[in-house]
Amino acid sequence: MGDREMNRFLSCFAFLLGMLSPIHNLTAADNQLVVVGGTGADCIEDPGCVNRLHPDIPMAARAVPGQTILFHTRDARDVIGAAAQQGEEPDTLSGDFSRVHPITGPVHIVGAEAGDVLKVTINSIDSGSYAWSTGGSSGFIPDLVDGQSMVIWRLNREYAETDDIPGIRIPNASFPGVITTLPGANEHRRMLEREQALADAGGRVSLPMSEGADPVALCGPRGPASEECLRTIPPREHGGNMDIRYLKAGVSVYLPCFIDGCGLAIGDLHYAQGDGEVSGTAIEMSADVWVTT
Repeated sequence: MGDREMNRFLSCFAFLLGMLSPIHNLTAADNQLVVVGGTGADCIEDPGCVNRLHPDIPMAARAVPGQTILFHTRDARDVIGAAAQQGEEPDTLSGDFSRVHPITGPVHIVGAEAGDVLKVTINSIDSGSYAWSTGGSSGFIPDLVDGQSMVIWRLNREYAETDDIPGIRIPNASFPGVITTLPGANEHRRMLEREQALADAGGRVSLPMSEGADPVALCGPRGPASEECLRTIPPREHGGNMDIRYLKAGVSVYLPCFIDGCGLAIGDLHYAQGDGEVSGTAIEMSADVWVTT
């Protein structure tokens, strides 16, 4: 090979290196784990957590399609802390219904646009150390049950057990009760109108409540949307509190995107549940959830 050919070869090789280096760096960045939530004493202190739904809720993180996202989630009443924060077994628990449900997110999915469908694959779920269940007047037969009782569970990878119901072990069948995107402006308006009409007709519905709302700046008592932030109690067109026990690790769920970036959020983790929350709750836990989109 002559000098001219060698120079041409080296120039082409250098050009290719220059082209490939940015591609390599982009791929490495895309494969980094995105971690959301799990800091602060409760959802309101956690910048990666909200407990209301509104199109203007700011995103807590960004992820590209194919990137793994780790959601550090909190229990439905936000009373036992994120999984990594749990210490000794609690003797008793009480919660504020105005803070149900804390959900981790929302996450902006880069490149996703309003009108798209978002595929979310649940890769794995690691439970916290403890969980709780309640039964009584909040269930599906409140007219037949007086009072309320609570059970506190100890969890491991295989089963849950409790001193309150000795001699039983409930197998691990973990799944997220809430998996959702954010509603768009038009959908949000229709949902508000629909739920207000239901309340006016005497139906059982949780209307917007600024007390206990998070994000406080948007949905709290002094926020611009204090009377407009949807509660997370019912499922809606965007997904939400579906409580489908089959949405376990290895399963993919397809959710509509009503805003650019979708706004993916996850919470209300259940260690186990039957076909619905007949007592009003499942085995309610905090957990770490790994997903890809």
